[in-house]
Amino acid sequence: MLFSFPFKRYHVLNISGGIEHPGDIQLHLLVSQIVAWFIVFLCLVKGIRSVGKVVYVSATVPYVLLLALLIRGLMLPGAVEGIKAFIIPRWEKLLTLQAGAESTIPLGWGW
Repeated sequence: MLFSFPFKRYHVLNISGGIEHPGDIQLHLLVSQIVAWFIVFLCLVKGIRSVGKVVYVSATVPYVLLLALLIRGLMLPGAVEGIKAFIIPRWEKLLTLQAGAESTIPLGWGW
């Protein structure tokens, strides 16, 4: 199926039974579409100068958010141990293949 997620299928798209049943207009989708086109209209009316200002904001905001998430993640308990486990490899763990919760198969030179 094209849209397999139930939330998207039934709440966002509100897919009808077929082409003979067109369904109702989704008010939240209509409003968001109008708002998006209004923002595009304002950018075009104000000219290229305002678009440049929008680019300054939209280019820097993701980095600010990522920095805030990094700081928040570093303040969580166990963050230092997690970073150490990510950076410093434990070779004995890398040389074993865990097939299930109770069995491990050794790999490498221990055969």
